[in-house]
Amino acid sequence: MFMKLASCAALTLCALTANAADQVYQWSFQGFTEKYSDVFDPDAKISGQFIVNDLNQDGNFDLTELKSFTYDTLAHVPCANVGNITCAVSTFSYNPAGALSFNYDLRETGNSSGTHFFINTGANWGNASWTATDGRDFGHYWAPETVMTVTAVPEPHSYLMLGAGLLALAGFTRRRNRK
Repeated sequence: MFMKLASCAALTLCALTANAADQVYQWSFQGFTEKYSDVFDPDAKISGQFIVNDLNQDGNFDLTELKSFTYDTLAHVPCANVGNITCAVSTFSYNPAGALSFNYDLRETGNSSGTHFFINTGANWGNASWTATDGRDFGHYWAPETVMTVTAVPEPHSYLMLGAGLLALAGFTRRRNRK
């Protein structure tokens, strides 16, 4: 009996510590209306990843719990803001049962040129680049057909805990069958 209680206590502790760990999510939005043509493009897509830690254990994540944010392949939080490069995630909220919302901004400016990438979820996203003689602007608007996908990325320790649990169940079943 003592072994069963000790096993239950150990599994409970493992579950509690796993809940307090960093959680990794991949995000994407697909299907936008192009800014200049005003035509819906179902293949237009933006994606990235974020890492959060539910510090207040409420099941929702806000800007204070955001540890890392990646848009495409560029990591932006924590942002270096060095020299002529500034970047920021000014707002962030994610409810696993609901929506992901954030405002992201990256600017790199020089004496006569620069680039600007931005995402305002629910409104628009795009980029602009300019030189002393030329400028380009590229953007999209959210549409009613825009689809959000957020997927949790399992950590290796999650697989380890699953394997340990399955082995324990197999052991208990085998022991029960011997009796």
